[in-house]
Amino acid sequence: MKGITAYLLSIFAILIVSCNGGEPGKERISFYQVSLVCGADKSIGCGSRIKPFFIDTEKEKGIKESWTNRQGTVIAIVWNESEDEKLAQSLFKDHGIEAKLISDPAAVQAASAGFREQDKWFKGMDVDKLSIIEAGTIAESLTRFALDAGLITGEEREKISKDIEDYFKKELVKVRTYRELNDPATQDKWMQDGYAIYEKHIGKQRADSVSAYYSEKQGSITEEGSCCDRKEQDACCEKEGRVSLQSEITCPRCGHKAMETMPEDVCLIKYTCKKCKADLYPETGDCCVFCTYVNHKCSSKQG
Repeated sequence: MKGITAYLLSIFAILIVSCNGGEPGKERISFYQVSLVCGADKSIGCGSRIKPFFIDTEKEKGIKESWTNRQGTVIAIVWNESEDEKLAQSLFKDHGIEAKLISDPAAVQAASAGFREQDKWFKGMDVDKLSIIEAGTIAESLTRFALDAGLITGEEREKISKDIEDYFKKELVKVRTYRELNDPATQDKWMQDGYAIYEKHIGKQRADSVSAYYSEKQGSITEEGSCCDRKEQDACCEKEGRVSLQSEITCPRCGHKAMETMPEDVCLIKYTCKKCKADLYPETGDCCVFCTYVNHKCSSKQG
């Protein structure tokens, strides 16, 4: 009897080791470098972009969990059994997400900092929390300019901002594909509904004045952190003259800071951190790494 028990226990042990790649208890996790930073709030990831991807990962039997860091720069996939890079890249491609597997040990360590910690990493549908934060940022942005221009009072701004925030809290958690999010029809709907909120509180005539001012100043209002119009990003940053500035660039993976020359007449779309060797790319809507990671505006924006 003892012999049979020992035999069964040995078989069980072999099965456990086999399922964990020879390392019992160790999870299989793949970390990917992505550029899913929120356009409205550069300190967080874009929940609206990440959510559809996570929904599809939940349908895959081979994937146990999907996570994003708060900044939207790293996606983590926890596998049930074995890593499936082909599956991961297929899912990323389906959602228009450029993702690079992080394989260097130092880079993995930097990318996985605080993994699963509350408010630092978001699992599955918890990405809606990022969209809720974004809604507040949008409301602040879409009312601040009107207040600063003297088009609304502080009391009016408070009411309008609350309604805009509540509106986007509902809109941004809806499941939309990347194409649907960037569809002019979606953007127009948001603009029209935002106008309706203004009209509700200050009347049509004053709402028209706010709309006209917004249209005139839209570039500076919506693209404060970027040197490019999103619609023109492929051919952006062409300016006369050649001015180079020193700027401090901060790696979002490890926090390393370095002074680099920021040229005005070229868009640098890739930068490798000198410490953790992570490759940094511009976030969606930005023309260069300086737009995203430096401590002040891109040189062409300053020009």
